[in-house]
Amino acid sequence: MLLTGILLAVGVVIALGGLSLIMMVEIGRPDEWVLRLRNGRLIDAGQGMALVKMPWDRIVRFTAAMQRVSFVAHALTCESLSVSIEGFVLWSVSAKEDGPFTAFTKLGIVDTREVSALDKNQKHLLQRAQYRAFQQLLCAAVQRHTSKYTLDGLLTDQDTYVARLNEEISGLTDHMGVHIEGLQILQVQPRELEMLRQRSARLEEASREKAAKIRLETNERIGLLELESKRRVEEQDKRLAQERAHHRHELNMKLETHKAEVQGVELARKERSFADKMSRRLRTAQTRKEAMLIINEAEEAKSPEVRNYELARLATIKTTEAFTTLPLNNAQWVTVGDQSPMASLASLIVAGKSIFNPSLADSDRER
Repeated sequence: MLLTGILLAVGVVIALGGLSLIMMVEIGRPDEWVLRLRNGRLIDAGQGMALVKMPWDRIVRFTAAMQRVSFVAHALTCESLSVSIEGFVLWSVSAKEDGPFTAFTKLGIVDTREVSALDKNQKHLLQRAQYRAFQQLLCAAVQRHTSKYTLDGLLTDQDTYVARLNEEISGLTDHMGVHIEGLQILQVQPRELEMLRQRSARLEEASREKAAKIRLETNERIGLLELESKRRVEEQDKRLAQERAHHRHELNMKLETHKAEVQGVELARKERSFADKMSRRLRTAQTRKEAMLIINEAEEAKSPEVRNYELARLATIKTTEAFTTLPLNNAQWVTVGDQSPMASLASLIVAGKSIFNPSLADSDRER
């Protein structure tokens, strides 16, 4: 009976120890930070981590969701023009080693373990006072940064404005354990309606001037393109004319060369023909010379009586031919002098012989 009581007591002690150990374990959700503090210092921190809480430790929980802080800042540009700038900042707790603890201590982040059951679904980390302070910090940064820009710069170059403002705000919030996820400007509006109308008029005039400038530049560009096109066409025509002239020159040169070749061939043909003709003439002359030599040799071989007979016969024939060619009708013989007709005819024959062979005539007269 005593042993049973002892075992029962030991079991109760073990059960109570296990229950107390379970109650000391803290398990965070994936979307919340869990911090374990001891004597006001951070022991460890993380998202969705499990911690064993000692009796002298404190566990802090808050959401890890991204936060949004809106602002409306009234600022002056470098032209001393009043503008209203509306925007918002997205921020979250920095994931650096001491980022969650720094944000918890400096921003007064709400511990979800200490809020009431009605506020369990609240996802904002800051209480109202801290939220207002954060807004004022943003408005002050916007006012300082806006004083460096003109109104046109704010309205037309917001990308540069937002990028530099984001850098400035990030420098202010780094020491608070906050990471700036993004900055957006929703609206930039002049606060005076007359100034807004004047600016609209200036913008409209600038738009008209820009459109006129674009039209002028377009017309100039079109004119330049037309001139360039005309110049290219002229250059192309000139190049084609040069090519045609060069082609004609080459063709003329080829024709001249061909003509010279034809003339050379014709000249060579004429030279060959002339050489052949001269050769034929030379051969003919040589043949005639040889024939004359043969005739002369034959004549020299004849006796004087034969030669005299042939000459007399030739003279008679020629005289007869001469008389037959004369246009005589009803011819009558007229004798002048004492000679008879026969004597006159004999004298005529002797005269013909003297014409063909004077030496023969002299010999006849001597006889």
